[in-house]
Amino acid sequence: MLSKLIPQLVFLAIGLVVTTGLAYIMNTNYVPSAQNMSNNSNTATSTNSTPVTQTPATTYTLAQVATHNTPQNCWTTINGEVYNLTLWIANHPGGEDAIISLCGIDGSGAFNGQHGDQPNPAKMLASFKIGTLK
Repeated sequence: MLSKLIPQLVFLAIGLVVTTGLAYIMNTNYVPSAQNMSNNSNTATSTNSTPVTQTPATTYTLAQVATHNTPQNCWTTINGEVYNLTLWIANHPGGEDAIISLCGIDGSGAFNGQHGDQPNPAKMLASFKIGTLK
């Protein structure tokens, strides 16, 4: 009887070790060491040795932004920055129409008039930034 349980106990023990290791990695700020990273010219290392990817600055004209003027492809400019708000349309607390009205245009007046210096809308907006207005 014991000889039949040993393989099952070994399997359970291995599973426990693997699960514990994965839980540790997922619950920590595990970052591969810079030595294990490829030497990419677009990768810099910050002061704490965490790799930092640098993306090239992208600029767009208002004419380029104007071509993204539908709910399926919605770009806008606000205060000289360019944002892709397509994924935000369905999630905007003020309703879809508020964002759809900004598609393809400079939405600075509408955004500033509605949100002013409120930090939360500005933080959310920053997460959709794709470039700078030329």
